[in-house]
Amino acid sequence: MVVSLLEKKQGLQFDIFRSYTSVKDTRGVIKTLEKYGSEEPQLYPAALAYFTSDSKILEEAREEIDFVLKKIDKDRLMAPLQVIQTLSTNAVATMGMVKDYLQQTIERERKEIASNRRLIESYRSETFEKRKEISDLSNKPQIFNNTRCQFCGLQLSLPTVHFLCKHSFHQTCLNLDIEPDGSIEGSCPSCKKDNDTIRAIRKAQVRLQLAGEGARTSTKASPLSITREIITNGKVLDLYTGLSAGLLRQAVYTTARLGIFDTIMKNLTLRSSRQGKSIGFKERAGAGLTAGGLAAILGNPADLALIRMQQME
Repeated sequence: MVVSLLEKKQGLQFDIFRSYTSVKDTRGVIKTLEKYGSEEPQLYPAALAYFTSDSKILEEAREEIDFVLKKIDKDRLMAPLQVIQTLSTNAVATMGMVKDYLQQTIERERKEIASNRRLIESYRSETFEKRKEISDLSNKPQIFNNTRCQFCGLQLSLPTVHFLCKHSFHQTCLNLDIEPDGSIEGSCPSCKKDNDTIRAIRKAQVRLQLAGEGARTSTKASPLSITREIITNGKVLDLYTGLSAGLLRQAVYTTARLGIFDTIMKNLTLRSSRQGKSIGFKERAGAGLTAGGLAAILGNPADLALIRMQQME
């Protein structure tokens, strides 16, 4: 009922606006905009189209154009390309009228592009460092320089357990069993909390999805009920099954998405500069969708492995 009343109110506001535009009552349009503009922001794009529809109307509303453009820009009611298309429809508005708006828009876009490039470079540098770290852990001997136990703080003495995260412990400080080959199954107690949090969220998410597909006629599952069920039927560690697959999926997907998006945007920027145009919303959205889709394809095997591991558990 409330939604219906709001929709009717919105329709009435536009009806009032259109009643003034139909008789070309510019003063009435401006008053309607001042009265209802805060409640219905879409009146501003409509007002911009009306103000630039005729040279006489434009002369009457010249002082309002700048305010309308600032409001549209501030609230992102229209993309810059849409504003230009609206202004050029009737060839009434001049470039001088929108000069400040265009300068501010271009400057903001440049800052946003520069910020995105810095972010991409930081991700690229971080990815490179992580890859190098993984390669070193896999292929090079590791040197542990710790002299004190991470758990008790006392001087390290044999037998000592070292983790690849560079944390070291007395074996007696860890409740872990030693395998016949001398290895120890378990994770670093210092890093376990952060890793387990991620695994618990992913575990509950997958179980919730599986419960929703397999029991549509039963009581609707919730994250808390799924978590409680896992602990009841197994153990707390079951919440963290599939961490390795989850980390692999994030590494593959994020790296691929950023790399593909950066490559597409470089090509679009080069093509736009040759044509003397700027990259619009459609091109950016297309680049994002393409990069996300291709990255999802590349990361799908790891995602599938994560779901299978959690489901089998």
